[in-house]
Amino acid sequence: MTEHENDSFEDRGAKPRGFSSNDSQGEGREYRGERREGYRRDDREGGERRDFRREGGGYGRPARDFGGERREGFGGPRGGRDFGGRSGGSRGFQGGRPPRDGNWKPRSADDKKDDFIYGIHPVMEALESGKTIDKIWIQEGHLQGQLAEILQEFSNRKLTWKQVPHQKLNSLVRGNHQGVVVALAAIPFANLDDVVAAAFEKGEDPFILVLDGVTDVRNFGAIARTAACAGVHALLLPERGSAPLGGDSIRTSAGALFKIPVCRTQSLYHSLKGLKNSGLSLVGATEKGSQDLYEVELSGPLAVVMGSEENGLSTDVWKLCDRHVRIPLSAGGVESLNVSVACGVLLYEAVRQKRTP
Repeated sequence: MTEHENDSFEDRGAKPRGFSSNDSQGEGREYRGERREGYRRDDREGGERRDFRREGGGYGRPARDFGGERREGFGGPRGGRDFGGRSGGSRGFQGGRPPRDGNWKPRSADDKKDDFIYGIHPVMEALESGKTIDKIWIQEGHLQGQLAEILQEFSNRKLTWKQVPHQKLNSLVRGNHQGVVVALAAIPFANLDDVVAAAFEKGEDPFILVLDGVTDVRNFGAIARTAACAGVHALLLPERGSAPLGGDSIRTSAGALFKIPVCRTQSLYHSLKGLKNSGLSLVGATEKGSQDLYEVELSGPLAVVMGSEENGLSTDVWKLCDRHVRIPLSAGGVESLNVSVACGVLLYEAVRQKRTP
């Protein structure tokens, strides 16, 4: 801006661009920041102009230096940034920004648990080869053609499945799942009647642990480990509403699931009625129990029933239990124990009583 042009601004009572009024007298202060055209002048009266345009185009601050090398996946003009090989400005990161330590890498199908099998033909091969199926997910509204045939096969084998949205299947596996995903069990299932009969044949009182809605893998693994140490003859689980029996369960149980039989049932209610008919006493553990744990007889044929941490025992199971016991807690403590800890307390009180003459 020329001196003549500045005078014309002052004549009109306006301030030239780059000045700001500090008081009512109109004294101005110069802003010496970057100018939009990419230059900055050291002073208003013809000082040296310095070029702050970056190499390769663009304006503003120079690119940051990261130790002499550019971070992989960063840089380039805004319109064509390269984030891991993807162009067009797409970020290309799944699950948020990469960690600062630079160890991020895209997830692949190999990172998923190998407990899953998906696709119609692989699932059919798993069935024909005798693999133990833990859980089955079927895409909603996708029950025609070959998928209808495989559902009939599930029914013939008395396997239950759950219909879920397409997004749920995509979250479980990556690849063309064709509307069906199956989780394999890491262990075979035992028959409950056979376990009870074998205990009676050995002259032992059957000792069964029933888990009604325990879904957390870590709690389940800890419970299985405690049950194996306490001499429990078997675990009884419902098909739905129980923790997955994959590799994580084996690891959290420290291998105890290879030592103790696991029985699974489509109807926990009917299985518990069968245990009662076989002479076992059903003892439900709940903070709302009417009897103190240490006041209840736990010797003899016994099935201990543990509910979930969130909801406790289900209504039907509660009604079937012969007794409801609670673990005494200090008045100054918290209101309840973790389910795996409570299970350990109850099981070892039963062990103590069984060993006491």
